[in-house]
Amino acid sequence: KMDKTIKELQADQPFLTEYFAESWVGNRIHENYNHGWPFIIPKISESAYVLDVGCNKDSAHGRLPNNRVYGIDPAGHKADFVGTILEFEHEEKFDVAVSWGAINFGSQEKIDAEIAKLSSLLKDTAEVHMRCNPGVANHSNPDGEKMAGKFYPWTWEENMRQAKLHGFTVQMLSWDVGERFYAHWTR
Repeated sequence: KMDKTIKELQADQPFLTEYFAESWVGNRIHENYNHGWPFIIPKISESAYVLDVGCNKDSAHGRLPNNRVYGIDPAGHKADFVGTILEFEHEEKFDVAVSWGAINFGSQEKIDAEIAKLSSLLKDTAEVHMRCNPGVANHSNPDGEKMAGKFYPWTWEENMRQAKLHGFTVQMLSWDVGERFYAHWTR
């Protein structure tokens, strides 16, 4: 149960949406990460329905053979739904969720709510691929300093706690480029 409303949890959302719509430049493409789209695409079944959380400018649309992808993004880049995970509703459950740094901002309560919502959108046999930021504001963008204090300080222990809390098993945790880490969960 959430103690705060979605609006209260997302008090920073107008700033984040503007930052990712206007200031953020996709300067680190997935091919530059050890665990990005090129790493996970071979692991995703062709029949899978994929939820791309924070699809931004480099969505899964066109990357997956069957293109059964649904992208959500508050800034609207390549999104099928313009908004946040907490605002998103969908009738059909997804097989795979991917979040390359989108569930990374705000309080413990907000992260808890976002992971709970993500879990509710997935099938009982789903998997999650996510890139987590351990609270490091090291964006190389000109306006990157605006992000100081915005990142949730993910740890490996917190990642394992969230996975277990929502019925997932952590299959892999690995450091990646730029002081980020990759997590793969299954249930």
